[in-house]
Amino acid sequence: MKERERLGHILVLFARHGLKGLAARLGLGAARDEPLDNPGPEAVVALLRDLGPVAVKFGQILAMRSDLLEPERVTAFSKLQDRVGLPYGADAASRIRFAI
Repeated sequence: MKERERLGHILVLFARHGLKGLAARLGLGAARDEPLDNPGPEAVVALLRDLGPVAVKFGQILAMRSDLLEPERVTAFSKLQDRVGLPYGADAASRIRFAI
């Protein structure tokens, strides 16, 4: 995917989650005059999930920063840490033994 296409995809995700104002403040897109509403923490978490693993990792790091964020945001970001599954499901140990 080319950079311009990826940026377009990212802007669509911001808009889908009602975060166009946040995208404008971050310098993304042309709508610089979009109002910055205080986005709910769940909308930001949903955006991070949709953006992919690097964004999820960023959210996981933010979940550990209760010195920077309000408790409701820390709680929301911590949900990104709770939903990590095993890469191969229940038979992970047998797959690892087989690979060795």
